[in-house]
Amino acid sequence: MKSSIHVVHPLMFKANGNKAHIGPVDEFEERDRRIQQLITGALDKGISTFYYRSNPEESIQGLMEDTILFADPLYSWIVDERLIPLVITDRGIPLPDERPERVPIDSWVRLSSIYTRAVDYKKAVGGFDNAFFIGGMLEACLANAMVYYDLRCRQSHENMYCIEDLSVFVEEENARVMKRDILKGGIVKFVKSGEVESLLEAA
Repeated sequence: MKSSIHVVHPLMFKANGNKAHIGPVDEFEERDRRIQQLITGALDKGISTFYYRSNPEESIQGLMEDTILFADPLYSWIVDERLIPLVITDRGIPLPDERPERVPIDSWVRLSSIYTRAVDYKKAVGGFDNAFFIGGMLEACLANAMVYYDLRCRQSHENMYCIEDLSVFVEEENARVMKRDILKGGIVKFVKSGEVESLLEAA
């Protein structure tokens, strides 16, 4: 059975209000170490690991994003060439294949040159038996990414998991409501990082 890991907007791990933590943060060291172990372990096992970027690597914003993360040695994995990068919108989903009427043509051309289109996203992430999601924010783009994947890419037999202690949120109440709705919809199973290795081995 084939598994995949989806790291949605990892910059959110460094969120500090409207700013970002640069460098290691003692408060989150244990979490960040578990993230490092998950990603590097998965890559070493040949598990497809998708890095949902907010901006292209070659853009100024993308460079800043990588610099903030790379300032923490526990996030050195972001430059691993085995990662599969996807440039996903701030909403946590790919760009539609067709231009919405409200979007001007010149804007659409620019957006299409930046973000991963829906058809390319599905081609990249499809064909797995298990999908594990981490990142942020749980009440926003991470939830959107999981719902989109469930609706557009998930195979009928595929299991979806959200690794709860490797996911972040800003508004605790909104995150709680979002988790309740996702569970009610049967979209994903929420698991802890300590359970993942056995799930991957079972796969």
